[in-house]
Amino acid sequence: MGFILWVLMFFLVPRVALFLFACFLLALAWRGYRQRHAPPRKARRGTGHFSHLPLVPAGVMRGADRTWVVFTTPDCLPCDAVAERLRHAEPSSQVTEIDVRREPRMADAYGVRQLPAVLRANRYGQVEARLIGLPAIESVVGQVSKRP
Repeated sequence: MGFILWVLMFFLVPRVALFLFACFLLALAWRGYRQRHAPPRKARRGTGHFSHLPLVPAGVMRGADRTWVVFTTPDCLPCDAVAERLRHAEPSSQVTEIDVRREPRMADAYGVRQLPAVLRANRYGQVEARLIGLPAIESVVGQVSKRP
């Protein structure tokens, strides 16, 4: 009995351990090969209507749950009125005005071609609405001010 145990311990166990280690190395090599030679994955996109737009920067949002970004210029009178109306309609949200002459890249990123233009972003910086032109803005601001 002792001889059989000695044979198992010194001859069979190391061979089984060596076989399992070789299988592990083979599986690891196969996985590396598959990762290197697999076709590239498609980038995941958001699922929302405005998922193609970039996130609103945190400096613009200033920690608010909802942020209204009003694109304006110094000589745009309706833009100032829209910003004031948004401040009165929803006092709990942040209203930020961005001068498109000083920040042309930001206006380009969000596709602002005419003024007034407004973005509504949630607390994560995701754009929920993009409103271009006074009629579109007035209709949404009217809905916001009617909410309790």
